[in-house]
Amino acid sequence: MNILTPTLIAFALAMDAFAVSVSNGIGTQKPRIWFAFKISILFGAFQAMMPLAGSAVGADVARLVFKVSGWVAFSILVLVGLRMIHESVTAQEKRLDPYKIGLLLFYALATSIDAFSVGFSLSLVGKPVLLVAVMAGIVTFFMSFTGVFIGSNIGRNSGRNMGILGGIILIAIGIKALSGH
Repeated sequence: MNILTPTLIAFALAMDAFAVSVSNGIGTQKPRIWFAFKISILFGAFQAMMPLAGSAVGADVARLVFKVSGWVAFSILVLVGLRMIHESVTAQEKRLDPYKIGLLLFYALATSIDAFSVGFSLSLVGKPVLLVAVMAGIVTFFMSFTGVFIGSNIGRNSGRNMGILGGIILIAIGIKALSGH
């Protein structure tokens, strides 16, 4: 496999993480650099580990995970997206804290489930998974890091109504995850 194929796979896998990073950036409006690093490291690590995990498990386990993965990602992202929209519309003082590690872990898992299936699929056809995993981690790291600051600029320049857009983005990603299954 040449370097172009793993790179394209990595960009495709990183798109959900990028969109969630933009949504988190919209919610923070003034992110600290450590937050961008934290989200990027988590998202990149999950995107790198999931193809390896997918290639390591048996066919039965992979099929089971694949069957429920769309529903898991859909549920997490839609619930969080709806909550973001509700908070923006009602102007609640207590909002989802995008800095909480638990929430970021949910996002990282929800956006990396497809990488598990990619790793499993590549192992079935005898293609190397390690290069795809490394590329997915690197590309996701940089796209997530950039996404936080893009979202922050959007949120800062557009006010609290961008929380609604962030919620819609999360819901759309959830629907996409479900429709792929």
